[in-house]
Formats: sequence, C-alpha cells, structure tokens
Amino acid sequence: MRQHNKHSTSDVLARAMHPNDHFPTTVLLPESNCLSPEETSNILLEVIEKQFNNQYPVLLKRVLDSGGGADVIKINNFEELYVNYTRSSCQLFHIQEAIEDCEEHLRCMAIGPQILPMKQMLPKKFDRGKFLTENKFPTLENYIQGYESELVKIDLQNQDLYQRLGNYVKFNNSFHCWTYASFEALVKNDKIHPIDFANPHCDSRLYTLKVHFPWLICALLRWSSFCAVTGKNMGVDLAQQKILEVLNDTHISALEKYEYAKQFSEAFFEKELFTEFCAENWGDLDELMIEFYDRHWSEAIAYALKISYSPQQTHEYHQQKYQELMDKYFRPNAKEYLNFTV
Repeated sequence: MRQHNKHSTSDVLARAMHPNDHFPTTVLLPESNCLSPEETSNILLEVIEKQFNNQYPVLLKRVLDSGGGADVIKINNFEELYVNYTRSSCQLFHIQEAIEDCEEHLRCMAIGPQILPMKQMLPKKFDRGKFLTENKFPTLENYIQGYESELVKIDLQNQDLYQRLGNYVKFNNSFHCWTYASFEALVKNDKIHPIDFANPHCDSRLYTLKVHFPWLICALLRWSSFCAVTGKNMGVDLAQQKILEVLNDTHISALEKYEYAKQFSEAFFEKELFTEFCAENWGDLDELMIEFYDRHWSEAIAYALKISYSPQQTHEYHQQKYQELMDKYFRPNAKEYLNFTV
C-alpha cells in the first residue's frame, strides 16, 4: 500500500490544500535506467530550471518501498543530484522542494478521527538529509531521540493551524480508507508544509512513541470497538472519482476544495457518532489505563525491549530512561496525555 501511494497521495493532497498553507513543489522523475547519460542530464537540468528556478537545496526521495525517512537525500548541487539519481537503477524518485529552517517538524498519529500531533525531537546540529538516510541502529546517546515528551501547545494563536493540519490528516486517510496511519509536516511562518503521509499502519512501537504510547492503546480501543459494535462500513468502494472531479475543477477555488475535502473526511469517520459512542462506552478508559500503568508499565517496557532489535546490553539503559520519561511527563498529567487530539 505504501509503495502504491507515495506519489498518488502527493498528487491528491496538493489539490486539497488551504490557501494559507504550502505543498512543497514535488516532481516525479522517470527511472534512470531508461535514459542515456545525455537524456538524464537534460531532464534533471530542465526540472531544476523550470520547477525549482535553479535553486538548491532540494530533496531526492525514493517513491517506492520507502518509509521512516529511508532514502531521503539532501541535494546541494547538480553533481550530487546526478550521482544520487543514477546510482540506483530501476527506482522512481521525487525531487522535492527543501523547506529550510523550519520552526517545527510534526508527526501526527491518526487512529480513525483521533489525531495526536507530536514534535520531532532533533539534534542541535541537524542535517535532515544525512540524518534520514543513515538508517543505522541508534547508539545509547541518541536512541532516546524521537518525539518530544511534552504535548504540543495549542492556543488561540495557532489553533487554526492545528485545525487545518487535522483536516489534512483526516482527508488523506479517508480518501484512501486508511484508519491507522501517520502524517508528517513542517511548520514555517505559520504555514503547513506536508512532507510524508503515505504511511498506513505506521511505526507504533513503545520505544518509538514513549510517553505517547498509552494514547495509542486507548485510541485503538475506542476506534476498533466503535467499528465492531456499529458495523461501520469501511468503504471498499473508495469513491475517489467523485472527489477528483471536485479537486480537478478549475472553476472551484482552493478554499472551496479544502472545505469539500474537510466535509468528506468528517462524514467518512462519522465523528459525531464516534464521540457519542466513546462517551457511552469508554467513560472509564482513562482510569483503566492509569491503573494498568501503575501496575504493569515497567513490565511492558521490558517486554517491548525484549522483542525489539535493540542490543541486549542496551536494555537496562533504555528501561531506566523510558521509565524516567513516563514518570516525569505522562504519569502526573495522564488524563491530558490520553485525551489530547486536534
């Protein structure tokens, strides 16, 4: 599913953006093994000139079989672009506008209509292209890196931005009938720049989400029970043609397309019915999760590390660090963490 949709998700979401936000310029390149060296140079030069105004850096991103930031390369000049594009034959790539000096890197975890935004925790000296392509098992020093433990701050100044972000996540997922997915975006100058969102059934491990993991468990319980009890129609017929007719209509404004996408996703996830269901059936879920945490959370961390790919000699270190994070951030504010959504 991820392989099929790296490009199609970009193509659709770009046409459903609110005019206050910006979809990074993204161009699909042909497979390099189909081209001669001269044809390769001509195509790359034309794309960089016409689509990116000869401006670097750009990102070279593999379209198929990619996830978790794998095969995302920051390109600073034409020589780097040519070498990295041609060294991997039989692969499709995007060239994408690089959003430099962003203020926030957000990843949203979405379970049905429940959306949890988390801030990506980045090292102080951060080269996004290099960081995302190394793909090595983290060391003791950086393994705790992931998502910031504190909740995202939503206030009167930024609530509209987070509302738009939530609408993008829900539309992207409802268009493809995904109910368990993640969505990444950069924020700069009060604009949302989506960068990675073809992620159905995404990374949900305890040692990845850390203090946000209990939210995931509760969200999955609410949504899966709602679908089972109500017999929710998951929409085998995607109805995408009807949506595309609106998004492709040149007589409809960008804001009208955005509002249409918002209304479509709200209807798909049956948000009002879902909220009523949770109020009637899961009123005590917070207390149950907190009770489970107090009794069994250290065991849960130990088990997660046992079945992970982390070296045995690092388990004691991670057990202590994860427990400290949970006790510092999650436990004193458990109900806030368990119910935080946009």
